[in-house]
Amino acid sequence: MQRALTSLLLAVLVCAVPLPAFAGKKFKNTHLAVPPQRMVNLAATIDASDSSALTLDGLGTPLVMQQHALVVTDVIVTPVVVTPDTTTPIWIVLTLGGRGFEIRRLGAQTQHISFGGGIAATPNQPLGAANHSTVQVEVNVMGYLVDGQSLASGVSPEQ
Repeated sequence: MQRALTSLLLAVLVCAVPLPAFAGKKFKNTHLAVPPQRMVNLAATIDASDSSALTLDGLGTPLVMQQHALVVTDVIVTPVVVTPDTTTPIWIVLTLGGRGFEIRRLGAQTQHISFGGGIAATPNQPLGAANHSTVQVEVNVMGYLVDGQSLASGVSPEQ
């Protein structure tokens, strides 16, 4: 009897606790708590020893950042090879405005780099990738737009 009464009391208490405001907004935010309309996918297919601009969904439309800053959260590099191997060196250099990021791995296999805090791309500068590998690669850069501009390369936030 005591156990049933305790269970009933706990059930009543759980039902009485108010839910947070965001709990009822199903599908309004992504896992990053960023509205879906702020999510961006930049992509390019780059031949061996070549470079290319990163465009929205790889469709040739450049991302123009005017009143937003791009925060890169993930980079996926997929070598375009018939058979993945463990010996082909992969070397990709990303240009995120004035900021750069380099991926060097041994093996023609998909590489997924996920940033916990992200990298803010420098405003008003090109976004691109250079492939220093001997195989063609597909590069996807995923992130989200935030209000305001990110700092220019080399500028201290403490100035």
